[in-house]
Amino acid sequence: MSPAVKITRTDHTPEQLRGLAAKITDSAQTRRMLAIAMVLEGASRADAARQAGMDRQTLRDWVHRYNEAGVDGLVSRTAPGAKPKLTNAQMAELGALVVADPDPDIHKVVRWRCVDLRGRGGPAVRGYLGRRHHRQMAAPAGPDPAATAPVPSQEGSSSAGGL
Repeated sequence: MSPAVKITRTDHTPEQLRGLAAKITDSAQTRRMLAIAMVLEGASRADAARQAGMDRQTLRDWVHRYNEAGVDGLVSRTAPGAKPKLTNAQMAELGALVVADPDPDIHKVVRWRCVDLRGRGGPAVRGYLGRRHHRQMAAPAGPDPAATAPVPSQEGSSSAGGL
């Protein structure tokens, strides 16, 4: 079995790490800091990892990151995700389609659906149009006219006779 990775960074004591962990709102970073504090206090890596809710190998990876970047290295990184399939010009074209409501007499729909937009847009929009793009481009809906319409008074039809 290979020797354990040593914590070479000595800019924080275990007590300081615990104090920093109490002030941080990111729970994952807090657990990592507490696990490293336990190792610095002499706890076994298996015990420290188990109490922090991670595997021993995962703790080893975080020790590497802590040695390289300190406490800031214990922050979870977010993946950049896939690059957008539509360019800014294509998104503008799609936005113009979505914002311009369809004419029910001409388009035979009262609200654009992805299927309708694929058929109406230029080649850029036809190439790729997912529901996520439709939701991103949709204008915020106003209140439902039926829900905000005044309720007609029913003075003439009172049922005072009882049930």
